[in-house]
Amino acid sequence: MSNPALKNECIDAYSIPLDGSGPSTVSGTMGKTVVLLAILAAAGSYTYNLILNNFSDKAMMLMTAGLIGAFVLSLFMIYKKPVAQMPLLSICYAALEGLSVGGLTAMYTSSFGDSVAINAVLATLITLCSMFFLYSAKIIRCTEKFMATVCVATLGVAALYLVSFISSFFSPNIANFLFSGGSTALVVNIVICIIAALNFIIDFHFIEQAANVGLHKNFEWYGAFSLLITIVWVYIEFLKLFARRNSK
Repeated sequence: MSNPALKNECIDAYSIPLDGSGPSTVSGTMGKTVVLLAILAAAGSYTYNLILNNFSDKAMMLMTAGLIGAFVLSLFMIYKKPVAQMPLLSICYAALEGLSVGGLTAMYTSSFGDSVAINAVLATLITLCSMFFLYSAKIIRCTEKFMATVCVATLGVAALYLVSFISSFFSPNIANFLFSGGSTALVVNIVICIIAALNFIIDFHFIEQAANVGLHKNFEWYGAFSLLITIVWVYIEFLKLFARRNSK
């Protein structure tokens, strides 16, 4: 699976006797995704407003704490899979992720205008709904070959970002060539947006699979958490894409 939160080990972790709350459902997972998005937006609006009101130092501190906290917490959730605590952990993750995303959004809007954030949000929602339609209508089927291809492409993107990050310490021109401006950076950005969007298909497949085998009800929170990872990734890529458009 390309999304690290979605692995077959989840089936074993959540295939435990039900406690009377019922099995996981697709609609339940989608509902909890909306809840996590609302929490992310609320936390994000706080750091967003801090930056716009010239409290940048406090915002940067919260952004850093949110970024590190969300990363550490996601690793714990992915590899430990604490079933009973998943609702609380998912909510905490959404809040921490929101702190970093809100600050990042404020930085982009301050430099490139409010439209970049508005367009990024709309593009993300349209992409999410479009991918859900394509998956539900079986226009795009999540076969083993499809998952393997998307996984390899996603790992390639991760490797590209890692190389860019490391090279920025030695040769900043390499990172600037790929991710700052120009036609090459624009093409790279568009390709990454497509790869990120295709991850939604795998997310939907895994959520549906969990419902079909009757996993524990708390998997809905885990499924929402994993879907949130992809949503944030897609949003950030669109944010960069529209920022490049506005910078011309």
